[in-house]
Amino acid sequence: MMTYVNRSALWLLMMSLLMLVACTPNSPESTPPTTPPLAQSIRFHIWADDVPQEVLDQFTTETGVVVELVTYDSQDEAIANLRNGGIYDVIVLNNEYVAVAIKEALLARLDYSVITNFRNISPNFRDLIYDPQNQFSVPYNWGTLGIVVNPQKVSRPITRWADLWDAEFIGKLVMWNGIHTTIGMTLKMLGYDANSTNFDELAEAERKLMELKPSVLAFVGASANVVSLLTEGDGVIALGYVGDVFVAQDAGFTFEYI
Repeated sequence: MMTYVNRSALWLLMMSLLMLVACTPNSPESTPPTTPPLAQSIRFHIWADDVPQEVLDQFTTETGVVVELVTYDSQDEAIANLRNGGIYDVIVLNNEYVAVAIKEALLARLDYSVITNFRNISPNFRDLIYDPQNQFSVPYNWGTLGIVVNPQKVSRPITRWADLWDAEFIGKLVMWNGIHTTIGMTLKMLGYDANSTNFDELAEAERKLMELKPSVLAFVGASANVVSLLTEGDGVIALGYVGDVFVAQDAGFTFEYI
């Protein structure tokens, strides 16, 4: 199973949400806390169905600050919105897209004098290669990528990445919309590092992914889509996240996760 830091975000926890402005970078650990002024509202750009409305309502109750939720269905859509001049106080991006946004100067540097909760972030998730010293982002959540299966629709146990290429799943495979995850999964299936930059290995992964193309029923950007396609639609199996299983459980379904 491939694990990774997922959906790294400019998620300035609670009071810190209001202070995404350009500033001089400083140490996440050494800057004394200050009390920032509050805005009347903030714009929050995130995956559809990713944050319960009651969380946002509670934030407004505690702070008086209204959260304007602006959702997207894919990371490509999110980065395109930034490139097209979209203005957001907080945006959730996958780690590889954080690197792209930094390179294109689409993000403001963070002011750690008002992000005092950063000290609670595990060192394992700090100072990663896509954002050294966490100058532009802080971790939001992480999880695992795996195979999500509706056991009522398969004839045998699913145990490995290579099972996705079985002929029985032609036109029945659901995949999250993400270049990094699909290529990484294929590299792992071929026995290579999921983050390989070897040209020959990447070319082999590309050829293998093209073989998978007839199996793909749909690319999705929300767990709810995975659940509906695997239950009410023609989907049988998915390349998805562990969160898809939780959403299925909430809807009364039992999925397997490999």
